Amino acid sequence: MATAVTWTAAQKFRVGRPITYPIATSAFTDADAGDSCTYTATDLPAGIVVSGTDITGTASTVATIATVSYTCTDIYGMAITNVPFTIDVIANVRPNVSTAIPDLELKITDTDSSIIVNTHFADSESDALTNSCVNNDGSPLVAPFSYTPGTGNAFTVGALVAGNRGYHYFICTACDNTDCVSSSFRVEVNTPPAFMGTPYTPYPLEI
Repeated sequence: MATAVTWTAAQKFRVGRPITYPIATSAFTDADAGDSCTYTATDLPAGIVVSGTDITGTASTVATIATVSYTCTDIYGMAITNVPFTIDVIANVRPNVSTAIPDLELKITDTDSSIIVNTHFADSESDALTNSCVNNDGSPLVAPFSYTPGTGNAFTVGALVAGNRGYHYFICTACDNTDCVSSSFRVEVNTPPAFMGTPYTPYPLEI
């Protein structure tokens, strides 16, 4: 028959973050070599289940559960329950805009201007962030505007043409497992000034 080991360490899980925790094997011992256990638990947070020798899942609701207990039932139907412990499910801290994405002012003759998007977002919990960029109305980017996800994380303006003159508005977003934050910016495309006709040459003065 298995024997419960005192295991009362409180655990903290975050809403929306997948977890796998090998609690069952550390909570019980069995003097009968070779016996296996079927593990069950009571009062687990919503979204968390027992799977084999792990607790796993994604907590869906913020709550403190004070009476979580695990039971080991061996192959002969004998069961033992460990000392209850707490699981504290806490809210996720959303990412933040560390610095606003700057507006760009470009000329038709400019090429390959870019903004490194991920440098403008941060996460206080060091969560990995997924970035994306779209037009201000939510529609996908079209040339000459593009966004490269992954290592590059660059919003890029390619070769411009006369039809690109004017103001263009965009939104870039950073998401962790649960929440997102966005920063909007503008790209202004101008035509550089040019001479209109032949430069004026004054007549020499006669004195």
